[in-house]
Amino acid sequence: MEILRSEFNRFYRDYTNGSEPGPGQIRYRYKDFAGWHNRRIRDPELKQKALSYWKKVIKQRFPELKLPYYHSGEPGDRTGASYRCVVAGDMKNRLHQLAEKNNTTLFALLFTMFNILLA
Repeated sequence: MEILRSEFNRFYRDYTNGSEPGPGQIRYRYKDFAGWHNRRIRDPELKQKALSYWKKVIKQRFPELKLPYYHSGEPGDRTGASYRCVVAGDMKNRLHQLAEKNNTTLFALLFTMFNILLA
């Protein structure tokens, strides 16, 4: 956010001074970030801190998602609707591999993704 803020301020300053806003000087490239990130994930202490943090987060229950609804049927009416979409074969295979890698089912993986989307 700091980068966006400073870029916005620079563009605004150039615009108000009557000069043509142009790209600023790039101090860091993606490869700089990738190198920094790779060094951090190899650090055993940071790795353990991150693992402990996520174990703590996962141990807590996620808040219940309360969606608004409109029901005009009779009490006990369980009718509903469904939505169906087709996923390309290569994407389906990658999703199956991800589910298998995490010792879960494709349904659990997709349901988790759906809940994250709703949250």
